[in-house]
Amino acid sequence: VVSTQSTWNKFDLVCICMFFPGVIVRFTVEEIYPAHVLYCLTVWGFYLRLMHIATISRILGPKVIMIEKMMKDLIFFIVIIFVYMCAYGVAVQSLMYPNEPRFYTAIFSVVYDSYFQVYGELFLEEFTASSEFDCIDNFAEAIAVDGQRCPKKSPWLLLFLALYMLLSNVLLLNLLIAMFSHTFDAVQENTDEYWFFQRYIMEEYFSKPTLPPPFIIIAHILKLIGFTKKRELRLKSFPEEVTAIARFEDLCTSNFVSRHSKEEEFGIERRVVLMGSKLDKMNQDARTTDQNVQQTLSRISEGMECEFEARAEQDESVDNNFKSLHKSVEEMNERMTDILGKLGDKMSEELAAASETHKAVEDGKNYSKRSTAELYDTVADLSHNVYRQLATLESRIQDADYRNDKLMTS
Repeated sequence: VVSTQSTWNKFDLVCICMFFPGVIVRFTVEEIYPAHVLYCLTVWGFYLRLMHIATISRILGPKVIMIEKMMKDLIFFIVIIFVYMCAYGVAVQSLMYPNEPRFYTAIFSVVYDSYFQVYGELFLEEFTASSEFDCIDNFAEAIAVDGQRCPKKSPWLLLFLALYMLLSNVLLLNLLIAMFSHTFDAVQENTDEYWFFQRYIMEEYFSKPTLPPPFIIIAHILKLIGFTKKRELRLKSFPEEVTAIARFEDLCTSNFVSRHSKEEEFGIERRVVLMGSKLDKMNQDARTTDQNVQQTLSRISEGMECEFEARAEQDESVDNNFKSLHKSVEEMNERMTDILGKLGDKMSEELAAASETHKAVEDGKNYSKRSTAELYDTVADLSHNVYRQLATLESRIQDADYRNDKLMTS
């Protein structure tokens, strides 16, 4: 696991891949300088490889992690700034050296000037076409001897330079610093966790061969030979243990095969099918429940409509009773008014006749008392009938209110 996932082991592989071509070039090519270049790159890589030892330190270990993460941020920054470099370099190259036939010279100028201007090298002598800038003014002569052409003066060059310096040195470099600061803060907050995690390097160095690369292959060969001898010795010395180990291996193999077959049987596809069937069943249950709810709501609405119709009929009957009672009261008032009028007329006639004789007066008084008693009886009967009809109407109103409350509660 460590050999495939460790970044430092991949770094070792790159250094070894540079070392062996250097050895081959050293003994096959007459010129020794290319081999020296490969050797220098290899030594530079192996010196950087020593930083891996610092990861066991509580202070230096997190710093190495910071450098590793900042290198990833730097790669993204290089992609961004490369776009700006190409845009600026191509524009300036086309203005300073138009119609440049040498392809590699043009590419070199595009990358060289724009890259080093990020670090503050502005090449103002070349941009201003100063007399101090060593160049060949004749175009044909410069191409013939492969020399440096004199740049063409243009006021747009300084404008492009100012915009490029503003974007690269002010904007992009501060963006890179902000990215580094974010990475530093993220690692610094979890310094102990990174250090504890990196302590597995002790176990890695314990199992690592003692010989350095590229002689590490000798250590691996010796280790393989020692492992083979120990296995042969174990097979010869402990045959019963070997048989038991073989049986154990067969049992583990059969268990693994059965477990693997069960996992395939109840694998992802099987789980997806079962889940799909469960979802279908849930959808069917949901539709059935929805239908039952709709039917219940329809029955409730029908019952409420019937109750409302019955309530409307009751209200209509109550209104009719009120109207009939009002009409009866008016009729009784009219009858009482007529009776009182007739009684007054009759009493006036009798009083007028009673003035003639005393006996007639006495008779009139007796008759008036009897008529008054009859009038009182008639009025009492009418009042009793009115009260009885009012009580009947009040009971009907209470019955209607009770039904209305029951309907609203349901």
